[in-house]
Amino acid sequence: MAHPALTVEDLQVSFRVAGEEVPVVRGVSFSVEAGRTLVIVGESGSGKSVTARSILRLHGRNATLDGAIRLGDTELLGLDERRMNELRGARVALIPQDATGALDPLRRVGSQISEVLRHHGRAPSRAGGLAQAIELLRRVHIADPDRVAASYPHQLSGGMRQRIAIAIAISCGPRVLIADEPTTALDVTVQAQILDLLSELQERLDMALVMVTHDVGVAEQMADEVAVMYAGRVVELGPVDIVLGSPAHPYTAALLAAQPRPDVPRGALRPIPGVPPLPSRLAVGCAFAPRCDRRAAECDEVEPGLERSAARVLVACHRPIAMERTA
Repeated sequence: MAHPALTVEDLQVSFRVAGEEVPVVRGVSFSVEAGRTLVIVGESGSGKSVTARSILRLHGRNATLDGAIRLGDTELLGLDERRMNELRGARVALIPQDATGALDPLRRVGSQISEVLRHHGRAPSRAGGLAQAIELLRRVHIADPDRVAASYPHQLSGGMRQRIAIAIAISCGPRVLIADEPTTALDVTVQAQILDLLSELQERLDMALVMVTHDVGVAEQMADEVAVMYAGRVVELGPVDIVLGSPAHPYTAALLAAQPRPDVPRGALRPIPGVPPLPSRLAVGCAFAPRCDRRAAECDEVEPGLERSAARVLVACHRPIAMERTA
């Protein structure tokens, strides 16, 4: 039986702060098959980006990672840095949240794309690398790829820079693509174009896509499966139509209630009270309990495990909404 393109099992990530280990990701597990999309959604500080970047082991020496991350049948956490450098960009690639910060402002765009190709042995020469770079810019629907290849990043729009970041990420045909808030700094029209481009490239290259976003609307548009994260844990995981259509976890339901929609009148949105807990100050029990309108005594005493519901969804809640609906 074929392995999923990406498997994450019981991922634990902590950072050393002032001599103490602070847990930021706590027991995250999921898998993604080729051609499928998992969207990780949640508020800022929920551990989404830390989880995504841990797949490429980009946190440096200050981070401690435990659990398992498998790219196909290759276990990543046990590899040395040389081998990881061979895989980054070739078999697993990242579209960063800030394309402007990710691109070198002092080098032309074509040279930056060509460098990735040459590093992974995909271009025999500078001239060959530049020709491939221009073709990649054309593939991400840049109308004048020759001009853009000869440009510096500051000479281009934000949408253009994001397309360049995507071109770099897909340049070596990765099996898994990680997109960390790829549309955050873009206006609505450009955001839609970028999301359509990602869907097109995924279908053409048969990649597994893991996308991080705080925007429930993006998750609805892009996901096959959704993982809802809160305080470093996945609290709900399952098919997008079930998780976002009939949420079982109160936090998922609260996110949806706070989401602006055309059919919701002004003033009818329901903000989630309070703020997410700091990783260094997690209390006993359910981390969402202080903000939850379904809070019970056991929520303050025991952290709920992630258990499968009748609706093919994993839920970490003592009093899941779906349980009452199906009772």
